Amino acid sequence: MLRTEGEIIITRDGKPVAKLVRVRELRRRRKRFDTQRHAAWQARMSRGRTTRWVDEFLVKDRDAS
Repeated sequence: MLRTEGEIIITRDGKPVAKLVRVRELRRRRKRFDTQRHAAWQARMSRGRTTRWVDEFLVKDRDAS
């Protein structure tokens, strides 16, 4: 009945108390991770420089402990 009507009103003593509606799955399938595309993005973002900020942060964090 929901396919044709789209919604169903549930009543108690002639007064609406709830509405039943169809749930549609709108999620699209997630794209797979493309390693080559990611590597190209990293190369563009770093402009060919090697970034070691993560290593530097970890060293500073360990020294502070």
